[in-house]
Amino acid sequence: MQRRLGRCRVASAFHKRCAKRIKELAGAVLARPRVLSTFSPVAVAAIGTPPLPVMHRSIVIHMERRDGRRQLTRLDRDDADTNADLNIAYRMMVSWARDAELDSDPPLPAQLRDRQADNWRPLIAIADAFGADWAMQAREAAILWAGAHQDEDAVTVLLGDIRTCLTQYNRSRAV
Repeated sequence: MQRRLGRCRVASAFHKRCAKRIKELAGAVLARPRVLSTFSPVAVAAIGTPPLPVMHRSIVIHMERRDGRRQLTRLDRDDADTNADLNIAYRMMVSWARDAELDSDPPLPAQLRDRQADNWRPLIAIADAFGADWAMQAREAAILWAGAHQDEDAVTVLLGDIRTCLTQYNRSRAV
């Protein structure tokens, strides 16, 4: 139970602009604990619906199975050209990350409020570090995404969909 609470505290800290966590390695208490910033985006993959606190602190991207209509190509790490491209991309990313200065409180569009603003803040900070064009695109994407994906509980959405189906069913029976 204590371990789960620790993970929840760290996950919640990602939303705090000045959040700090004392780092413990593999549960061992360090002789000299280090304080690290936890302000960052995190990617999580899940099958099923994550718990609500995670959902409310996330930008959820629903994935669908392949429909079989188009050919997919696997990433072949043994291919020399692919490996060279990955190495170049990795070196570029490391170089950028080493020199990048992220604003932990970038200006956000007025349309983003509360949790939505908290969810988009790290991504917009990263986009700002890439320049004005990326910053503008990130803000436009955030506004579009936030408008299309309201911060709702999955159960509430399901109940609303059931009500819509039953209403349509009752209308068709009345005719």
